[in-house]
Amino acid sequence: MAFFRNFPLINYKFGDEIDPAAFQNLSVYVDLIDQIVNDASFYETYTIIDGERPDTLSQKLYDTTDFYWTFYLLNDKLRRQGWPLTYQEVYSKSKLYYPNQVVTTEDVISDRMFRGDIVYQGSASNPTAIGIIQEKNLDLGKIVIKPVLEVRSINVTNAGAGYTQTPNITIFDEHGNKHEETIVAATGVAAVSSGTVSSIAVSKGGSGYEHAPTVTIDDPLVVDFEQVASDIDIIVAGLAERPRWFLDATTTIPSDITDLIDSDGLSASFKATAYYSLLTEISDGFQRGDVTRTGQIDAADAAAIRSYYGAPDTYAAANPTIAARIRLGLRQPILNNESEYPLYVPFGSTRTIATATALLSSSTFNSSLPLITATGVTDWRDINITNQKSIALKSTGVQYDAVHHYENSSGEWVDIDPFDQTSAAAYTPVTYLERIEKQNEALKEINVLKPDVAIQIYGEFQRLLRER
Repeated sequence: MAFFRNFPLINYKFGDEIDPAAFQNLSVYVDLIDQIVNDASFYETYTIIDGERPDTLSQKLYDTTDFYWTFYLLNDKLRRQGWPLTYQEVYSKSKLYYPNQVVTTEDVISDRMFRGDIVYQGSASNPTAIGIIQEKNLDLGKIVIKPVLEVRSINVTNAGAGYTQTPNITIFDEHGNKHEETIVAATGVAAVSSGTVSSIAVSKGGSGYEHAPTVTIDDPLVVDFEQVASDIDIIVAGLAERPRWFLDATTTIPSDITDLIDSDGLSASFKATAYYSLLTEISDGFQRGDVTRTGQIDAADAAAIRSYYGAPDTYAAANPTIAARIRLGLRQPILNNESEYPLYVPFGSTRTIATATALLSSSTFNSSLPLITATGVTDWRDINITNQKSIALKSTGVQYDAVHHYENSSGEWVDIDPFDQTSAAAYTPVTYLERIEKQNEALKEINVLKPDVAIQIYGEFQRLLRER
């Protein structure tokens, strides 16, 4: 920028550089404007228009963008607070700076509702709204509460089909920890009935949410591992009869089945099935049914599969390698080709992943419900009938739109009677948003150098810099 071109050069080391570099000394200060700041003959007042920038204002007043810096040197408030915001920016900033809830009461709060205490509304076992007290104003009967959004319930939207084991529930916020505070993930436990997910109970509500997280339910563990293990038993025992699933109401068992038996003792009919082919197929150098990797399918494989089927998570924790072979070597091929293995899929050949949605506690408080707390308690679950205190609410609302203070006709701040808030009718309420708007409007009233003075100041400023 032209403003910096005459700043003197100094040797300066950037970061951990060894050798210094010649760079302009931006700390140099010339007090020309300080010498004239109190002489009104050198400047005039100006009201910044909404959306106007320093460079565009410089162009407007002086036909160049180079004099934008004079606004800051001539106005201390711009140096301290920065350039005024647009109306939309003020609104957005107020929502960002004041995101909490504000409640008012005519009850006594001097002995309760302390900063840091947890509060809630609704049922003691399932609150509708939860929050942490951030501020208390006795003169206005006002309490500022930061809502605590936690998962209060999970609604099963599709019960799914084919669930023979309780699936894992994952509650995930796709925004991660990009919010103001770190997210503590909620947890839930599913209940299974007749192959469907009948319900999901919230075991931990979590915290840090700004919106409802995504609930993911594991795929149904639809493989009938008991039937897989039975097939292995047949292979191991070399049974000379058809498996029961080949039989139906019209099937007659041959009285002489010797013609069905091969040299290994298995019936030709069984060896021709897709089930036998799956178990004996070579994968990674071993038969798929040989999950214990002994070199052949044996009773230990059937026992391992039954143990896994009985308690998948427990077995996998103790035998991760074998569990992985069962999941990837057996379960996945069956699920991928379930039409070929319908008898390995309980409840028919249909499997449907269940879905659910999480419901958070409310971010707003209700003026018709009491606000319940307990001194020194930071978890609403620890509030009980013996330690709880409550107050009735007069009003509730979002913080940025709530009353920050009251003013009299002279614009002076005044207090109201907190036990009779109708007394506030005699004064003018000023909300948090209106307070920021007033401060922003005050920033727009600035002093600007007269055009001829600005040109002289700029020339002298650059000359003094060159002489340094």
